[in-house]
Amino acid sequence: MPCNELDLHQAVADFESASLDFNDAVLADICKKHNFKFLTNDGDFQFGGVEVLTTNPRLLNA
Repeated sequence: MPCNELDLHQAVADFESASLDFNDAVLADICKKHNFKFLTNDGDFQFGGVEVLTTNPRLLNA
């Protein structure tokens, strides 16, 4: 799959397994494909499989 295409099946699977909400799953997929780091303060973005940059204490302790 080209890196500019969303892996919708994986995003839906992540959402269904409750490991990520749908928007987080889409953003994680984009970051993985482009080798991006993710800057967020979203406290529930812990299981996306990408490096997260944050100042959120909940994420820092995860």
